[in-house]
Amino acid sequence: MRAFPASMPWALEEPSIETSESFCRQSRVDYLARKGLPMLLFLKDGGHFVGACGLHQLSWRHRQAHIGYWAHRDWQGRGLIGEAARAVCDFARQELGLRRIACLADAQNLASRRVAERAGFALEGIMRNERIAPDGFPRDTALYALIN
Repeated sequence: MRAFPASMPWALEEPSIETSESFCRQSRVDYLARKGLPMLLFLKDGGHFVGACGLHQLSWRHRQAHIGYWAHRDWQGRGLIGEAARAVCDFARQELGLRRIACLADAQNLASRRVAERAGFALEGIMRNERIAPDGFPRDTALYALIN
């Protein structure tokens, strides 16, 4: 994830145990308050932790949110995140009544972009990013949207 700082700046450094615990506690508060709906992903068979997928920047007034997802490196390339993203989007549209879900992916993160495309998102454009990544180059962000 550190290879794509434009879409995941929070992953640039290894979090401490305290930071991870704080994130989990705040995520629970946000989930209960319906400010954000982060979800951890586990395999049905065996219960292995696979990654995370969730809805962020929820706007109930405008019936929209952003989706985010990532896979643990041991489970990448198996289609699990795509399955989760489709399920979260179906839930968001059918149960929550959201009309628009946006997905921001580093333009160079082809795996993340494939997840968005396979989940039915349409590319709306590439946003130019002037922020310089650790490799010395600016990173652009692909904006996808799923409109209900």
